[in-house]
Amino acid sequence: MAAVRPTVTVFNAKGEAESSAKLPAVFTAPIRIDIVQFVHSNVAKNKRQPYAVSVEAGYVIVFSLVSLQPLLSTTTLTDLLR
Repeated sequence: MAAVRPTVTVFNAKGEAESSAKLPAVFTAPIRIDIVQFVHSNVAKNKRQPYAVSVEAGYVIVFSLVSLQPLLSTTTLTDLLR
């Protein structure tokens, strides 16, 4: 048995009813609540804000020997690593 496709009213730019159109058959399919809940919860995850202890958290800071040159002249490398 064929399902009856619902119709909707089509409005013009002035807000007046102009005609009616049949909705596609896909709109007669039942709605699966588990899929709606899955999509809703995963879309909501996009609104989460990132957070960390500080801005530099997770980054490795590398010093070059050129920037340590003034320190190396007065101290030893083992003193710097303490």
